[in-house]
Amino acid sequence: MASNSISLVKRDFLSEIELKVGKLWEDEQPFKAEAREELGEKFFSTFPMPYMNDHLHMGHAFSLSKADFACAYRRLRGANVLLPFAFHCSGYSIIESADRNWDARDSPEERSDSKLRGRDDIREFQFPYHWVWYMPPSAVEDLKEYGLGCDWRRSFVTAVNPFFDAFVSW
Repeated sequence: MASNSISLVKRDFLSEIELKVGKLWEDEQPFKAEAREELGEKFFSTFPMPYMNDHLHMGHAFSLSKADFACAYRRLRGANVLLPFAFHCSGYSIIESADRNWDARDSPEERSDSKLRGRDDIREFQFPYHWVWYMPPSAVEDLKEYGLGCDWRRSFVTAVNPFFDAFVSW
């Protein structure tokens, strides 16, 4: 009798490498951009801040891969590379997502805890600030798994950020 099972040895091997490199990057911090005394090539890249009214998706990864690849190439050539990352959490998109997800339930009975099947955290998404505190850390974890060569010390969220607010309201 023939076996229809597929060997996952190659996939598992690549997953092990991914975990080791991720740990190495976490320990060594190779994507930190520091001011240097000596002259040399500098390279700066940005990516449009994604709205945090949902999880990141393949479109983000596709578009971000271009900036990430350019930064990696310049870094390999010895350039001092800065790639910051920010999350857009201000504006109506967060409020609309919170309202839409909560108001989609037809009646107060459907909004009750018994209908949430024990998932208390779902109830919190009716509040826009919960999106602000929940989505960016989730996106950071996704981007780290993607392998983004970003200087995470330079990341920020646009909501509840006096520096960004001052820039926008000048």
